[in-house]
Amino acid sequence: MKDRSLAINQINAWDEEYISLKWGGPRSIKRIKEKLSQGSILLDAGCGNGRYTIPLASDFDVFGVDFSMRGIHETKYNLIKNNCSPKCAVSNVICLPFKGNTFDGVILYGVLQHLLKEDRYKCAIEVQRVIKKQGFLFIEVFGIDDMRYGGIEVEANTFKRKNEIIYHYFTTDELKKLFSSFKSINVWEEKKIKYFKGSTYLRHKIYAIISAY
Repeated sequence: MKDRSLAINQINAWDEEYISLKWGGPRSIKRIKEKLSQGSILLDAGCGNGRYTIPLASDFDVFGVDFSMRGIHETKYNLIKNNCSPKCAVSNVICLPFKGNTFDGVILYGVLQHLLKEDRYKCAIEVQRVIKKQGFLFIEVFGIDDMRYGGIEVEANTFKRKNEIIYHYFTTDELKKLFSSFKSINVWEEKKIKYFKGSTYLRHKIYAIISAY
């Protein structure tokens, strides 16, 4: 009952987040374009308001899913605004509404960090189910040295912040273990110093490109 209540709170929190979140424009998809050919079928899992879905739609046959109805509404709006087909649906990344062996690539950018441990493993299983044997998985998560680390701890290195949204902070070994059943994993870290009101802060992200089989 507690887990169900937390899940509902997460959906409500993200709906509220997307009401106030301003569209910041599309994000870079350079790494994806280097690995996949034009016209490949992609899944943007946890697409949010479409910050990656929009640029992906210019080169690929992309589907977006997110458990936030508000997020999907924003994605559809932004896709149509950019003259792209609005292929997206409300769905949870731990139970994807697609047949197995469907996608040439799956994007999990800024998604796994908002799941509890059990759901992170469920997501990994679902992704491996829907991705093709020669497919690629693209990941971006927060690292444990990130300046935002902290809040009300709900699991190890997992916190609930003031907006009620869950944030998990990864290590590279943890990410490798999560996807250890995949063929090969290329993982790297990026740490950048940010300056705000005379103080310095560290942004820590971990990236991975994973071969499916």
